[in-house]
Amino acid sequence: MVLASDIEHLPALFSAAAPDLVVTTRLDDRDPRQVEWLKRAGGHEMLRLTTRVRVDGSSTVTLEVEPVAYQSPETDSSLDWGGLQGTFEISEQNCRIRGRIGSPHLTAHYGPAQLVMGELRFDLDGRFGSHDFFTGTQSVVIDGVRVSAPADDAAARQDLSIGRLAMQGEAHEDDASLSVSGDMKLTDLDAGGLRVSRFTLRLAADNLALAPLAELRDTVQALDTGSAQPPRDDQALQSLIQTKLMAVLAGRPRLRITELLLDTGSGTLQGNLAVRLVEPPPTDAEAPPLFWLTALEGEAHVAIAQPLLTLLATSGARATLVSGYEAAQQARPADAELDAAAADLVRIQLASLETQGVLLRRGDEFQTDIRLAQGELLINGEPLQSLQSGKPSE
Repeated sequence: MVLASDIEHLPALFSAAAPDLVVTTRLDDRDPRQVEWLKRAGGHEMLRLTTRVRVDGSSTVTLEVEPVAYQSPETDSSLDWGGLQGTFEISEQNCRIRGRIGSPHLTAHYGPAQLVMGELRFDLDGRFGSHDFFTGTQSVVIDGVRVSAPADDAAARQDLSIGRLAMQGEAHEDDASLSVSGDMKLTDLDAGGLRVSRFTLRLAADNLALAPLAELRDTVQALDTGSAQPPRDDQALQSLIQTKLMAVLAGRPRLRITELLLDTGSGTLQGNLAVRLVEPPPTDAEAPPLFWLTALEGEAHVAIAQPLLTLLATSGARATLVSGYEAAQQARPADAELDAAAADLVRIQLASLETQGVLLRRGDEFQTDIRLAQGELLINGEPLQSLQSGKPSE
């Protein structure tokens, strides 16, 4: 992609009433290959980026992308895109940025595969604070997504549809630490025969020390882009990343899944999780595994309808059996035989877990409570060692 820019106005530098500086960027029509593509896509003026800079240093950026209808017989692909509209306001004085960008629809074909996406909206409101971390709110909403990837083998077909997908995130700085939270909600999911009417996931993390977190980010980015000399071997790379990560953990961060909801025709799955580091890891040596057992505290609760657990477990068991036959380079049995074997395996496993007390039956659902504190792991109130021995604790 080749771009060209035009400067429409120059401000009078010593005048309080100076006009704004306006820079318009567009696709350059002097490149012959790009001109040919533009003709096939529908026109020359399909992209326009206008930046208006005011005397006080603030600016407004407007992005416009015209609708595109493109077909390529050579690759058996096509694109029908409703374009893009967006406006952002930027203030350099307080590093603030806010705005919205949106697209009405997108349909793409590549051979038999197809992607259809409804209206997309992206909102941003915040600023870049210490160590260039963004603080504020961001949200993305997509009204409908459908992906179809036909295959010769019906079992290998990959179809996905979502009625509505919404994601939102927030970040805040406080006393040299960063707190972040986010949630994802989707409705009317259909994936591989699994139909989900609602899915909600809410996450939160705090006590993230800003300076060590920035060093970890910069290290990973430098290694990824090749802008820094990478370690000579994988062990050195692992040691470098681990050192930076330990510095972040020294702030004793906390992680929470405040809500997990999966609502299906076979029942619901609900859960929550909280994990915190109650003592910082050693900085001069690699932390032994036993350290994490005593330094971590947390709790988790999961409740799942029995039909849904059976459905998910059977699907996983079937995939494991298929992988085993493929790894051994053996022909897999018929689908009916595979389904029966997976169902038998799950029935035995669930019965064993219920007998051990890992799964507690409450009406038509199973529940599990897990707690870790002071180096002791309890499952449904019983120490793990007692569960493994199959004997209740005294």
